[in-house]
Amino acid sequence: MKLKLLFFAILFFFTVNVSFAQKGDAKAKAKVYTEQLTSQLKLTPAQSKQVLAINEDTNMKLEKAKGSEDKAIKQARIKAIGAILTADQKKIFDKNFGGGKN
Repeated sequence: MKLKLLFFAILFFFTVNVSFAQKGDAKAKAKVYTEQLTSQLKLTPAQSKQVLAINEDTNMKLEKAKGSEDKAIKQARIKAIGAILTADQKKIFDKNFGGGKN
């Protein structure tokens, strides 16, 4: 009985760790992509904060989504980011990051 309890406790521990690691990866990826956009598009601090939130949300959705939903989720990200950019930033975004491929 104690052995079974120990086994399930260990199993639970590893399951929780894997779950948190994936969420951390989503946030880390969002941060890297946001830093790229901030640098290349010369985003303001307010824009950068908005883009980070969009990227984190998108990455979390992508982790939970089935493969067939990926394209729609990514297109929604492109649209959301495009909406907060200036005209000059949007031109660069469309050219360098596929923003115009909706």
